[in-house]
Order: sequence, then structure tokens, then C-alpha cells
Amino acid sequence: MRVGVVLDEHDVRRWHETALGQIERLGSCELVVLTCEPPPAESTGLRHALHGAYERLDRHLFGSDDDPLAKVPLRRPALPLAEIASQALDVVVYLTPHAPPGAWSVHGQAQLLRRMYDGEPVAPITLTDGERTIYRSVVQVDQVSLHRSRCRAARRAAHLPARALRTAAVDSDPVVAEDRSRPTNAMMARLLWRVASGVVRRRVSGRLREKQWFIAYRRGSAPHTPIMPPPGRFYADPFLFQRDGRRYVFFEDYDASSRRAVICYLEIDEGGRHRSPQVALRQDCHLSYPFVFADGDDVYMLPETAGHRTVELYRAERFPGEWKLERVLLEDVTATDATLLRHEGRWWLFAALAVDGGRPVDELCLFSSDSLHGQWEPHPLNPIVSDVRSARPAGRIFSRNGRLIRPAQDCSEAYGGRLVFNRIEVISPTEYREGPIGAIEPAVDSGNLRTHSYDSDGTYEVLDGFRMRPRLALAGRAAPSPRWHRVDLEA
Repeated sequence: MRVGVVLDEHDVRRWHETALGQIERLGSCELVVLTCEPPPAESTGLRHALHGAYERLDRHLFGSDDDPLAKVPLRRPALPLAEIASQALDVVVYLTPHAPPGAWSVHGQAQLLRRMYDGEPVAPITLTDGERTIYRSVVQVDQVSLHRSRCRAARRAAHLPARALRTAAVDSDPVVAEDRSRPTNAMMARLLWRVASGVVRRRVSGRLREKQWFIAYRRGSAPHTPIMPPPGRFYADPFLFQRDGRRYVFFEDYDASSRRAVICYLEIDEGGRHRSPQVALRQDCHLSYPFVFADGDDVYMLPETAGHRTVELYRAERFPGEWKLERVLLEDVTATDATLLRHEGRWWLFAALAVDGGRPVDELCLFSSDSLHGQWEPHPLNPIVSDVRSARPAGRIFSRNGRLIRPAQDCSEAYGGRLVFNRIEVISPTEYREGPIGAIEPAVDSGNLRTHSYDSDGTYEVLDGFRMRPRLALAGRAAPSPRWHRVDLEA
């Protein structure tokens, strides 16, 4: 397949070079680079002066050495756009603001400021041909820095053409024209007031209160029993596991002073009371998300070891407190919250992966193997989910009425903002499809502000929550009673 990519010869950005490299790495495409003259410069004038000043300050404050928006020289041979008719191209991709009908182009980046102004938490970044959406991704909108939002969008946009060429996926969403007009001073003044007041509010709150994750459990529909960590510690990512008639909860225990966590466990007795936490696993990197499961007579744990850039499998030598590294399943990946599923005679490994400077909450990848100790193969549709609202895993995949349900984190407004339950509709070596069916949201009026992990064994359920704890807590203060709401997204 011959693929033409059109660039503005005076405005080549680092993400454009990444997009070209991704297409070349497919191995099935012959790349032809074409360059065009830029459109006439838009007159800004005084009524848009505040926007220009904000952009310069924003980039100064939040720019970085690996900025995907930085200008770079075009390091490849290129042809003038006038020769496009003689190239017999199968697909033409415009990485410029304007594309003719039928050509592929990336949309969504020009709308980021408007979404920031409207307080929208997410923005779709799409590859279209002017009529159809060919590939769609959803990124978080930074509510302080437009530049950080643009960098997220650019990093994602760089991968869309190659993904579309690889999968030939077409969405049915209509294409909405982008408004590329520059914001007025009045619009920028309102936006900057909201940004500044939000920053001040968060900093004052941070002086008076500290962030703290905690875990909770319950039997059936009884009220949740919270387990609050000591000051300066977090409890998060709880998983249930039963062994020899006893029920355990494994979880992350984070120490703010060392900025690392160990894996701990506690036991819930027959009366529903929990015992004191004990350390199960300690490593030379941060540990979290202790996915514990059994395979035959052996008990395994798949904790997050992103600090090692690996996915590591541990086996219990003496359950529940002694574990030994069994093998490394994946290497040279920044993978978070790896979750295993045994389905139709095959092992499936779901993990959120950070790609090209991106964040580990944006995209979900899938790997499979015919054996827990075999070779793990990436799914051809990776990433199988490219949406900050439902990519990152949030607990064990379970079956409900014969259907597989995958808990996921919705990180659109904040990290671990809420839980979303996705029904897996198709999973095979060549296909994957899922859709949201429900959610669990924190009851903010109870002091519970976020939630991002869930597990159930059919009798008990465990999950986590997030609160802002007063730094000067009063002695004898009543224990909080956090609550959660369940939402049916199919209604």
C-alpha cells in the first residue's frame, strides 16, 4: 500500500516525525512524504492579545525537552504537493489543519481550548476522511494548562494513522467541523480567572488537609466497613482471596515518606471482623495492585512492578506471607494494573501501557498465551481501548449471567475518579470489543471523593476510596462512614 503524508514544510513538529515512523514500522506501507505551502497567516489583533500571552506563558511553564509540539527539521526526502496526482497513492493523510474531501486528517486538537473553557474533562481525538470517523481516541483535558492538553493530544494523534492502516477500523460517529477561531480577550479572562482560583483553592486545601486512600469491605448489602490507614499512609487496590476456608484481603500499603508501597494482607474472620495488616511482599520498587489467583494447587500474585518496567509473576512459597518470583511475563514495558483472565482454554493479560511519554491511564493493551508460563503474544488490535474513561484496569474480571465484566477506572476528571463496569462482548486472538454497562461512584457528601478498585468473591466485596484528611485531626473524632453509589448505564 502506498501512503502519502502531507506536511507543511515550514511547520514540521516532533509528533509528525513520530507519525511517519509509526507508518514505516508497519512494514506493509510504502511511505511518500509531500509538502505544501502554509495557508496565509491569520491576523490576531488586540482583541486576541490575551490568548497569545497565555500561550507563551503556558508553554514556558509546562514545556519539556521531549515536547511533541516542538518544531523539528524534516529528515526525509519529500515531494511537492503538486506531484500528488502522479504518485498513485492508496491513502493520503494530511497532518496539516486543512484537508480536501476524502483525505484522512486528524481532528480534535483545535477544540481543546474550547473544551477547557467549558470545563469538559475529555476530548475526542479522531482520524477522519471528512465523512467517517476511521479511528477514535479520548484524552483527558488539563484544566490548568492548554499546552499539556495539546501535548497529550499530539502524542495520541501521532499513532492514529498507523493504527487505522493496521486495523482498517471505521467508526459510525459523524464528523463535526472544528472551530479554529481564536478566543477573544473576554473569553480568556474568564478562563484564566477560573484556572487561577482553582489552583489557589487546591493549594490552600493541600496545606490544611492531606490526601489518603483507604479500603473498605462488606458482606452482601450491609454497610461498608472502612479500614483507615495511619497518617502518611495509603491503603488501595484491594483483592479478595480464599484459602483453606479463610478469607484474605491483599492490598497496597503506601508510605508517603519513602514514596513506595509494599503489598500487605489482612484476614476477615467468620464474624466479619478484620485482623491487623501483615506484609506479604516487599521489593526495591513501588508495588501495588496485588492480583492474587490460583492455578491448580499453586497460588500466584501479579503485583504492579512498573518501576522495573516488567510484569512479574510471583508464587506463594508459604501462603499468605512468603512469595518468590516465578518468572517475568513481559519486559521493557511500563505496564500498570496487569489483570489475568482464564477464558476458553487461553490466558489473557490486560494491562494499561504508557506509550511515547503518555500516561498509564489512557490506553489498554491485551496479551495472550496458551500457558501461564508460555510466550505472551500482543493482540493485533492493541491498544484495544484508547479512552481515558475506561482504559486502566480496576480489578478482577468476573462473570455475571454468563457474560464477562471488566472493571475499569474512569480517570477523565481525576485519577481514579470512579469505577466503570464494561461487558466484554468479543474476545479472541483477532477481535476484542466491550461496552460500558454500569458504574460505582463515590458518595461525595460522605467524604468519599474517588474510587478506583473493586473485587468480589460472591459473598464479600472490597473496594477503595479517597478522602482529604485534616492534617490536625482532633482526638476522639468519629470514624468516617464513606459510601458509594451504583449506577446502571444500560437504563
